[in-house]
Amino acid sequence: MAKKIIFLSLFLITTLSLPSYAYKNTFIAAGTYLTVISPHKNAAQIVYKEFRRLDKLFNNYDAKSEISKINNSFKKKVTVSKDIIELLSLAKNFYLLSKGYLDVSCGKMFAFWKQFIAQKRKIFPSEKTINTLKDYCAMQSIKIFPHTVILNKKTVVIDFGAIAKGFMVDKAIKALKQKNIESALINAGGEIYCLGTNGKKPWKVGIRNPKNKKAIIKIIPLVNKAVATSGNYEQFFFLGGKKYSHIINPKEGIPLSNGIVSVTVIADSCVLADALATTFSIGGVKFAKEFVKTFPFKLRVFLAKQEKNKLNLYEFKN
Repeated sequence: MAKKIIFLSLFLITTLSLPSYAYKNTFIAAGTYLTVISPHKNAAQIVYKEFRRLDKLFNNYDAKSEISKINNSFKKKVTVSKDIIELLSLAKNFYLLSKGYLDVSCGKMFAFWKQFIAQKRKIFPSEKTINTLKDYCAMQSIKIFPHTVILNKKTVVIDFGAIAKGFMVDKAIKALKQKNIESALINAGGEIYCLGTNGKKPWKVGIRNPKNKKAIIKIIPLVNKAVATSGNYEQFFFLGGKKYSHIINPKEGIPLSNGIVSVTVIADSCVLADALATTFSIGGVKFAKEFVKTFPFKLRVFLAKQEKNKLNLYEFKN
């Protein structure tokens, strides 16, 4: 049986020597490329259906989505699905775990910078503007009840961008298991879950060198594990001679310029890997090292940082 290696970068996997027993399907869903590899012919449609269902809940650009209904309310109870309640509850936990580095209440801040980058503006925002952006955020103003959500601050816009894809991958894996499918690999724009084994062997994921797409940092065997990568080597911009990432630090109100090139996290769930990849990109080497050391569940982290003229790779695991 031929080996299969998945090369992981920020938004891309490439499959080599795909075994004849497996089906590979790629869709566009939730604003990204969704690839499903499985020996089960119907696995891809199960995954795609679940992504379509959840995207109708989480899509900020859809005025009819549940998240848009919440964001357009103020001090009103909004009845939502259990998936929204679950993801918001996870987001609150991640906010506390990350010490504020992951904050889904900062939708207005993220939208400002997305437009700033798209318009290729040449003048950095004033300190007053930055402070205003930070003041828009308020996780504590999001009140979660068993079936309803209330926003108690008018400027808060919930944006699940840092965790939605990971959550959707986990839900898709759950849907596969309910259909007794025990072997599949799902990749949603860089958020990956390896369900079961590839035949009788583990799935193999290769982490690309962010400075050389033809070079591999590590090849990792995975069984029932998730992996997610966050980084600035494919999405960045220059301003005043300085390089900035597309990732925004909500505590500072500005894009990253801390030298972190990429962070890859291996965890038991994709939403956790997704959240921590962003968190460690913002928090940096010391934060990631201390976090992994004290975290009660298994983690493995690869962090690449540009330090002077050298790209250093750090690995942390517990």
